[in-house]
Amino acid sequence: MRLLMRTLAPEVELRADGGGVVRAAPNVVTGSDRVARFLMGVMQKQPELVFEERRTADGLGYALTLGGRLFGIASFHVEGEQITDVWLVLDPRKLGEWVTPGQITE
Repeated sequence: MRLLMRTLAPEVELRADGGGVVRAAPNVVTGSDRVARFLMGVMQKQPELVFEERRTADGLGYALTLGGRLFGIASFHVEGEQITDVWLVLDPRKLGEWVTPGQITE
């Protein structure tokens, strides 16, 4: 958790888009402590979640896969050496462009 906290800017904001289809944080999560705890909570609830590097419109991000299925996309805004924004796209309807052959979203 300390390593994660060092990479997050003190005022970092996390936004999650579940599109009303997938359960996601309904409000912006603000602050390095809260964002770190949120991300650690996700990992505890989904320990099989795999992070695969993927290019996004915002730069480098991660495809989150669970059991071979695309679960979501995480992208980040970095200033200096700290993450200032985290975006999680979890809505299956918005994941189509990131699906690789043989991978499913639902």
